[in-house]
Amino acid sequence: MKHRQGVHARAVVLVLIVAGAATLLAACSSPSGSTTPASPEAASSRTQTLSPTEEPVASGEAVSTDSLTGHVHNLVLVGTKLYFGTHDGIWSQQPGQQPVRVSDEVFDTMGLTRTGSTWLASGHPGPEMDAPNDLGLGISTNGGQTWTKGSLGGQVDFHRLVATNKVVMGLASNNGVLWRTANLGRTWKQLGTPELFDLALDPANDTTVLGTSPTGVMRSINGGTSFDSVPGAPLLALLAASRGQVVGVDIDGKVYTTTDGGSTWIHRGQLAGQPIALAAEGSRVAALVGDAIMESLDGGRTFQARLTGVGAGAHG
Repeated sequence: MKHRQGVHARAVVLVLIVAGAATLLAACSSPSGSTTPASPEAASSRTQTLSPTEEPVASGEAVSTDSLTGHVHNLVLVGTKLYFGTHDGIWSQQPGQQPVRVSDEVFDTMGLTRTGSTWLASGHPGPEMDAPNDLGLGISTNGGQTWTKGSLGGQVDFHRLVATNKVVMGLASNNGVLWRTANLGRTWKQLGTPELFDLALDPANDTTVLGTSPTGVMRSINGGTSFDSVPGAPLLALLAASRGQVVGVDIDGKVYTTTDGGSTWIHRGQLAGQPIALAAEGSRVAALVGDAIMESLDGGRTFQARLTGVGAGAHG
């Protein structure tokens, strides 16, 4: 894959930004095979800009917290409730309220997603757990409170985990291998090492997979078996799929959406800094920027603080 003009210079900036987090993340995981993408270039002909046309809808006053222990690795939105995968288990927060712990067991939740009422997680065991260092895929059917061993225990730690229907895909942290199952983890297929940083399953077609890479957005139309670059797409870092669209954010905080499997991207709005984690549910978008959860209720056009004082440190 050829690097676009200007990518190398911006990649140096990115390395400096994430170096501190990467040092702390080493305490949570084995070396990762994924590669963080560089910052985006100017918008191309395949990227459109959408001017804000709506006033933001109030979601309540921002809450300052010191109850959310452990740094946050990932976010999941379910309606108005926001879930956090953290170094100290799974937490949730309703707008205007303090976060509360959801998971009975404390474990380092490096990957977290859901499909319907089934929750899926990966990471490392807590001090009270009798489990291998790499948890593989865990399954919960009661909202993340209790977990059963699914598959790949002792083999894989997924730092990126996505699902739709019974299809689950994950990026292994130690070697960057992309895994896919069509039956919630009963059997798995390894799909090579496509050098992706984040990924998303197209909600309308689970054979379409989008990924972020140092050279731009990559797309697979065969379930992840092979990937090709998407001409004109912005250089995104994080992705989140929800209700017929995929939301993407670059390291400068620009927010984009696509509804056609990544062929075209609309520039929706702007975050105040580099995002660390991203979630979407309908028109609601949440992003962790620094020590604050920023939330949009209008599809990423405008953002306001939802939760501040979120544990700073390494984020996966």
